[in-house]
Amino acid sequence: MNVLLCDEQSLVRSGLCRIFENEGDIKVVAEAANGCDAIELVARLRPDVVLTDTRLPGIDGVELARRVTRSPHPVPLQVVFLAQALDRPSVLSGLRAGGRGFVLKSDPSDDIVTAVRSAAAGHTVFSSVVSERFFPHLLRCSTPSEAIRPAGLDRLTGREIDVLGLIAEGMSNNEIAEALALSPATVKSHVSRLLAKLNLRDRAQAIVAAYRSGLGRV
Repeated sequence: MNVLLCDEQSLVRSGLCRIFENEGDIKVVAEAANGCDAIELVARLRPDVVLTDTRLPGIDGVELARRVTRSPHPVPLQVVFLAQALDRPSVLSGLRAGGRGFVLKSDPSDDIVTAVRSAAAGHTVFSSVVSERFFPHLLRCSTPSEAIRPAGLDRLTGREIDVLGLIAEGMSNNEIAEALALSPATVKSHVSRLLAKLNLRDRAQAIVAAYRSGLGRV
């Protein structure tokens, strides 16, 4: 798969190149120091994944994701965010903009590589640090007064609401199946139906919808 790296700091980009150079299935096709250059490179090179810092000069990483994921491409383009630290607004804005994953610069290199591979395969992925430390806190912070019911929420069955809440906690289909005593195939069907009913593209948007509606609070 072809990857475009976007980070203002050349040392960060160099470090990422070293991480990926030993991965036989990942090729860094270009680097960009700002969002404007990244957009031009995406249009010209058509990478599979853009790995970008959330904070960039000019066009930031979130706006970059919004623009490149909504532009027509022969192959779906995925964006993974690489942040210096956990930041609630950035995570939520990034997911709404079409990002497929969120990892930290301090995460183990294996987590960053896994995030890129998973995004290329169409999966939503967060590093273990983001999943364990951020999303449960995010869900606890939601209150009934802050809750916003996504359009279509009242069309979900009770089981679909259960599944949506567990998606928001970062569970995979297999983990949801085990938690609800269902088969993975049944969980997959529930996920497909709830995404369609809520007019959501993927699990990342489902997490945002669950948070905004107050589902999955722990």
